[in-house]
Amino acid sequence: FAESIWQPQLLKWLVALALAQCGVLVAACVLADSHGPGLAQYPAWMLGPVAAVALSAVVWEVGVVRAAGFRCKVLVTLPSTALNVVDVATDSLAAASVIAAACGGSSQLEDAWRLVTDQSALPFHTPLWLLAILAWLSGGLQFCLAFVSVLAYKDGFAATGADLMGFETFALLAAPGEGDDDAPEEQRTEEEQDELDAGRRVVEIDADARVWVKLLLRLLIENLFQLHLQLTCIGLSVALSGWTGAARSMLLSVSISAFFLTMKLLQAVPTMASILAGTATYRDKPVSERIMWVGVPCVPTLLLVVYAAAKFWALFQCPQHLLNVTGCVELDL
Repeated sequence: FAESIWQPQLLKWLVALALAQCGVLVAACVLADSHGPGLAQYPAWMLGPVAAVALSAVVWEVGVVRAAGFRCKVLVTLPSTALNVVDVATDSLAAASVIAAACGGSSQLEDAWRLVTDQSALPFHTPLWLLAILAWLSGGLQFCLAFVSVLAYKDGFAATGADLMGFETFALLAAPGEGDDDAPEEQRTEEEQDELDAGRRVVEIDADARVWVKLLLRLLIENLFQLHLQLTCIGLSVALSGWTGAARSMLLSVSISAFFLTMKLLQAVPTMASILAGTATYRDKPVSERIMWVGVPCVPTLLLVVYAAAKFWALFQCPQHLLNVTGCVELDL
């Protein structure tokens, strides 16, 4: 798989997706109906261009597969790429729904949010529109890191960049190790064996690095941040104005984020197991250090996932559709 052939196209896609994300956010903010007390409603037709971009990304990756050779794993990664693009775009639409509501003047979201933070253990109040912008910019951070990774252009760096963009099929094909020597060990010279062993170590390190990128950047910073913010916004909006179209639209974004959250956690399980077992690049690490490598990212991640699931439950079970660490929130609205 010659990454150099695809690198310029991958960079073009990176720029195109970044511009599309900005365009979706601005267009949704301008066109959204913000006259209600809850979330602003962006036009439903905006989902059409989002689907078109996702389909175009899949078509491009199909061309990559045809050039590189078919592998059974791409049957899973091709749909994943489309959903990744849709996930990023619907997060932009969700952020626009919050920002447009704050700019419209008639929304009561911010007032209700202040009542929630007054009942919580938070020592300060951060406006919802600012949190929405920060959550949206977390996706921009990934695009910046993807740009650096693709330009760095070393073994596996393009794969990491593609992972950050959500192009999982390209990442699968571009990962190092595809061209390892399959000759029997007794037929290799000592120099060839050393080169092969060094290459395999690169493969091990790169595979682990890509899992950490997915776990820390795409899961913790992007998906969980977006998921908690959107669940809170839905709860506030439903408490103020019931299950409007805007609340249901944001629930679609929550569903996509929750799906990818689950997938990324499952993808991280083999790496976490190899760390605890002391295999691959962790074979020389003491047990206490291996436990730390797993526990530090996984414990807060699992706690946040459980809390997000509880907030989803609260949308349908709590009287005012909101939850904090002390239980269902009671608001005088």
